[in-house]
Amino acid sequence: MKDYEVKMLEFTKPAGDLAAKGGCLVVVLISQRNIKFFRKLSQSFDFQKLDFLPKVTPPDVGTQKL
Repeated sequence: MKDYEVKMLEFTKPAGDLAAKGGCLVVVLISQRNIKFFRKLSQSFDFQKLDFLPKVTPPDVGTQKL
């Protein structure tokens, strides 16, 4: 099994389309050997674009360090 696996839907589509299709947006399996990779991924990923997620999530989601 790989150390990590990343699956993403197309982020070019409208948020409504993504929400309507359902399913996981990003799935990341983290192991000790790829923590650095995950940090780089989370730093380069713009979480502000995910404004269709439920508003009950804390405002610091995506900015926390592992």
